[in-house]
Amino acid sequence: MPNTSATGGYLLGVLPDNLVLRRFIGGVIVAVTGLSTGLVRPRWQPNPPAIPTADIGWCAFGVTQSAPDASAVVQLNEDGDAGILTRQEEVSVLASFYGPNVSGYSELLRDGLELSQNREAMFLNGMGLKEVGPSAHVPELINEIWFDRVDLPLIIRREIRRNYSLLSFLQANAPGSFIRTETLEIPL
Repeated sequence: MPNTSATGGYLLGVLPDNLVLRRFIGGVIVAVTGLSTGLVRPRWQPNPPAIPTADIGWCAFGVTQSAPDASAVVQLNEDGDAGILTRQEEVSVLASFYGPNVSGYSELLRDGLELSQNREAMFLNGMGLKEVGPSAHVPELINEIWFDRVDLPLIIRREIRRNYSLLSFLQANAPGSFIRTETLEIPL
């Protein structure tokens, strides 16, 4: 059982579910490019599906880096029985398009993310698009066949909230009370 701030020791947060983030990013790519769900896949899967043939357009994407802001904010919830840590994070995503018209798909994603309506789902989930980087044409040799490929880097900014069992002084379970003994005045 996790500790609270009343028991001392380390406070345990909830392990983040990064699968949810990957599914969300994949859904955005599907919606903006028009590629079918089966043709937009996360990179680095434990059991990767078969690679489509060179004449089929598809996308592999993955989170390559996450950079948190320098500090987080911790506030007690309304009941004073839990602390909420909030921080901002920049998530770098690499979307690699394969097959015919790879430049077209990367341009659809780049330009489609400029439309506020296409970013609305991100906004509603505490995210926003910070930057779309320059695309890079990097053909790839797979099973002795050259696949046309374009890499498009994205930076998504998101808010992260974690709950911890922090208790306020007002909930202290110790006998006694707080007494204000003097007021400190600081001259200006």
